[in-house]
Amino acid sequence: MSHFVLILLSRKNISLYYDAEADAFSLHHYDDANSYGSDYWTPWVAVETENGLQVGTDFACKESLRRSPTAYADIFSLSRLADRTFNSGGVRSMSELPFVTVEAYLRQFFLDLYRDEDLLSLKKELPLGLVFCSDVDDEDRTRLLEAFKENGYGNVAGIDFASSALDCLQSQNRLQSPYSCLVENDGQDVLLGVYISQTAERLATGMIADLGRDPRIDYGTKLLWESLDVHGLSLENERPILSDIVKRFLDNDTKSLLHETIVLSDNKEYDAYLLKKNIVDAALANDQLSMRINNFLKRNEVDASKVGVLYREFSSRNDLMETSVAPFFSPTIKLADKQLMDVLTLLWQTAKKNRLDMGCVGTRSVTNAEAVRLWIRNADDMRTMLDRAEATAGKADSMMKPFVEDLKRVEAKWLDSLKAADFKGAKLNLQLDLSPDLGLAAAELDACKNELDGQFTAMQTIASVDDAKPLVSRYNQALKYVASLRETMEEAQQFISRKMEETDRFESLYPEYQKTLEALRKTSVRSLQDRLIEKIKTLVPKGFEMPVVQASKVKVRLSAELVTSGFLFSKKSKLVVDVDFGEANVPFRCVLAFFTDMVVKVDREKAYVVDLNEKGESLSGVVHKEFDLPLPEREMCKKKGELTIKLWPHEEELIGINSAFEGNGCSVMVK
Repeated sequence: MSHFVLILLSRKNISLYYDAEADAFSLHHYDDANSYGSDYWTPWVAVETENGLQVGTDFACKESLRRSPTAYADIFSLSRLADRTFNSGGVRSMSELPFVTVEAYLRQFFLDLYRDEDLLSLKKELPLGLVFCSDVDDEDRTRLLEAFKENGYGNVAGIDFASSALDCLQSQNRLQSPYSCLVENDGQDVLLGVYISQTAERLATGMIADLGRDPRIDYGTKLLWESLDVHGLSLENERPILSDIVKRFLDNDTKSLLHETIVLSDNKEYDAYLLKKNIVDAALANDQLSMRINNFLKRNEVDASKVGVLYREFSSRNDLMETSVAPFFSPTIKLADKQLMDVLTLLWQTAKKNRLDMGCVGTRSVTNAEAVRLWIRNADDMRTMLDRAEATAGKADSMMKPFVEDLKRVEAKWLDSLKAADFKGAKLNLQLDLSPDLGLAAAELDACKNELDGQFTAMQTIASVDDAKPLVSRYNQALKYVASLRETMEEAQQFISRKMEETDRFESLYPEYQKTLEALRKTSVRSLQDRLIEKIKTLVPKGFEMPVVQASKVKVRLSAELVTSGFLFSKKSKLVVDVDFGEANVPFRCVLAFFTDMVVKVDREKAYVVDLNEKGESLSGVVHKEFDLPLPEREMCKKKGELTIKLWPHEEELIGINSAFEGNGCSVMVK
């Protein structure tokens, strides 16, 4: 992809930056021939025409100033009026207005610079970043970004300008204060955002309405109005048109006199006259703006003495921030031409490092301002609380270790007495005095756990703050450590009473234990042995060694012979198999398996398998079976020659297939 595009968006303005070639060394600003207003911005206004929407053109701006019903400004606010419609290649819901207008501006860019390329064919892979200023709220950002994705833009990202600016300045080591306040003038209002400098975590945003206007414009508007010969019109109604004319006049460094014909909202022409020298000395109301910024910081519990102010003008020709903000704060950084391009260039370089994957550019989760504020206010107290908790836990741990070792030795002697059926001796071994210090340590641990539990909600809240994550991890470890120690201490405190109860219980169950143990020693059937061992486990205390038994195989004798009867065409063959169990009584199900190839388990899909008994039916003596030949065809029975026959436990029995019987196989030759 040879194009890279960043679209900078505020609620009122739009601007586009691009990388003309894949190997270019810098970004370019798209200078729309019809745009006006500043060095960077095109007013984000649109007007319906026969060819679709015009965005940011001189015609669109004039129609908007005249309040034309087919002209649209404040696009995001209009998009919330979902019941209204606009026309762009057909009737569309007003909720689509932000996407349609931004895409129209993007189409105009491609038409102006790349006439031979079609945006439709490029949009799936086009690296596109929507860079949002502070006045665009999270809901509007999300809706516009999703609209681009839903309309086929496959490599698009939403980027926060303020956070990106802080990242850029942080990389240049230019942020000296713990907090940064970004102050932006959009030509009408002043936008505010306060952040943690190191991580660009957003604490709060705000807006100061109507203090972003250059006072010279208001003064010039009044002078211009007074120069007109008008009847039936009011200054307030015509102010948008007149202010726009004055703004253009002040931004034009080559003109000192405005003398031209202008058109007002009644569509009539008027002769306008204005001298620049009459308005350049207008006083600026700087005290009010600096006071409002201080109030914003105070309201959000941020100490102004710890704040560095970053300010950005609507136009490089405007010095409202320079005179109304910079003198009242320190340090300050002006985000002028170079700084703005530095921010956007850093985004571009990040994209290039990631092969123009916009998913890696400017990604930042929406900050929970309340969480950040809670972290800032309580970080020191939380660290102190954790220091105290870790010290208490460490002290308790040191006290517990030798005591736990003593308990292990006592428990070993207690078990030895139980194995010898010396119940009196077992109880004497438990005559142990608990250290009085252990009770004090337990009380301190309880108080420590209560203090940690009291901070649980706060810790959950600040877990999303990057700076707080190491402390939250430390808190979780301390909580687990204290809980584990308290559990160990509780077990130690209950050790004697619990072991006394187990001794009494085992003494009462000892006769049944002996009876079960004797039955275990008499049987060689593995399944019965397993059942008896499980029963013994319910009769003895925890940690009691289970008896070790060796299961012997049942000796059987397996024989087979081929029997033929009849003559010529009536000739029949049978396979006769005898299984002699001798004196053994086998209480589990068994099968005979027939195969001519290697088989290591009961597999009815591959070998021919026959059940010898039902569940619950024992086998003993001699079992005689006859089978007509040929046997049912199976994958492992196809070879001619030697037929192997095995006696095995049924596949559902829990007995090892090679450990149940001895002498359980034979073979016979078949043709």
